[in-house]
Amino acid sequence: MNPSEQCQRARALVGQGRTDEALQLYDRVLEAFPDHAPGYADRGTTHAMLGAHERALSDLERAMAMGLRDGWLLTTYASVLLALRRFDESLRYFDLAIELEPGHPFAYNNRATLHIERGDHAAAIADLERCLDFGPDEATRQMLERRLQGVRASLAKT
Repeated sequence: MNPSEQCQRARALVGQGRTDEALQLYDRVLEAFPDHAPGYADRGTTHAMLGAHERALSDLERAMAMGLRDGWLLTTYASVLLALRRFDESLRYFDLAIELEPGHPFAYNNRATLHIERGDHAAAIADLERCLDFGPDEATRQMLERRLQGVRASLAKT
């Protein structure tokens, strides 16, 4: 069994909405290859998508402890911390993700959500504008512009 190929298969299952099957496959992969850090990152991401935040943190932390570091992993970890309202830690990991991969719009978008939660509308606007600088597809651009409009309206009220 090739763990990378099996994780790719599990990601495809997640994409098809077959998360239970994907998690079972990740479990089998990680049982056979307990040092496969990308498997923990992928399973943690799946748990995060399902709202199983503590499980997500556990898997993502294990992947990081094994030395895996990339923008997606750090952004996912920061996003889970945000969902748990652990704002200071979340900000630290969003900043690390952006430092590591400054061209990662998902990190800016999610960090904007953190800034909104903290009431820092100016920082949220800066992050959302940065997302637009990446030239997203039309649907994403429209979503970002709606978010920007809402944040600017909130800022004008203060």
